[in-house]
Amino acid sequence: MKTPILILVAFAITVLNAVAATTFKVLPSFGPPANAASFQAYALDAAVKIKSSGTLPTGAPNGPTDARFLPSVGADDLMTTTTAAFYRGVFSPPSPYNNERGGTVWWWIEVTAGTGETVSLADIAVTLNSSDSGNVLGKTVTFTGTFYSPTSPGILADGTEVTSGPASQQVKRVIVGVASVSFSVGTSGDVQAVRDFIGQANWSTRTVVTAKGASSSLVLNRIMPTLKVSNSGGRLLLSRENNGDPVSYEIQKSAALGASAVWSSAGIISPGVTNDMGSVASGAGFIRYKP
Repeated sequence: MKTPILILVAFAITVLNAVAATTFKVLPSFGPPANAASFQAYALDAAVKIKSSGTLPTGAPNGPTDARFLPSVGADDLMTTTTAAFYRGVFSPPSPYNNERGGTVWWWIEVTAGTGETVSLADIAVTLNSSDSGNVLGKTVTFTGTFYSPTSPGILADGTEVTSGPASQQVKRVIVGVASVSFSVGTSGDVQAVRDFIGQANWSTRTVVTAKGASSSLVLNRIMPTLKVSNSGGRLLLSRENNGDPVSYEIQKSAALGASAVWSSAGIISPGVTNDMGSVASGAGFIRYKP
C-alpha cells in the first residue's frame, strides 16, 4: 500500500560532513532561462540574497527577477518557448511577465569550507535527475574552466567578494546556480503534454552536490492540487483546483487525527469532478488524499 500523502514540500537543507566539515545549502527557485533578458537581474538577486541571509525568501515572486524559494515543482515551472510571450503555462501573460519566455527550476548552491579549509568553484559538481524512467531532466554540471562572476561569486574568509578570475581560485564560500532541463513548448497542446508527463504519480526531481569529497542532495516533489470544500444545501462538497494535473487521487477520511486516526477510503477525486461527502450535520471529520 502506498503511504498517504498529506503535504509534499521540499526544504532547503544544510548537511555537515563530519570529516571535511564542508557545509552545503541547496535552494531551488523558479527563474528565467539563462538566455532571457531578465536572467542577469534574477540571478544577481538570488546571489545577493543568499550571500546576505544564507537563504531565499518564501512566497510568490513579485516579478520575473524576484528570486524566491520554490518548495515544490509543477509542470509550469519547467517550460520555455522561443515563439511568443509565455510565463508558467500562460501564453501572452500580463505585465510584468509580457516579455518572458517561460522559465525553469534553478538550483542555487552554497558551499562553505570548514574551519581552516577552503573551497573553489571548480571543486563543485552538480548532478540533476528526475524520477521518470527516461530521466529526462538528467544532467551533470561541473565548473572547471569557468570563472567567478557577480552571479557566481566566491567569498573569502574576511568577507571580500570574488566576482572574477578562474574557478580554481580558493575561497571560503561559493554561491552558484544550476538550471534544470526545461521543456520547449509552442502551443497549448505542448503545454498540456508537459503537464500530463509531470503528472505521473509521485514524480520528482533531485539534485546531488559534491565538493571536497563531501556531498548533499535534495528532492523536489511534484505539486499536488489544492482541495476545495464548500457547503451547499447542507451537503459537504469536495473538489480540486484545476492546475493541469491529470492524475486522479484517492480520498480518505477519518473522525480523528494522530494515533487514534482510522482512515477509510471515501472515493476518487478527479479533475473537474465534485464529490458529495455527505451531510454537514453528520459531524466534523478529516480528509486527506494520495495518488
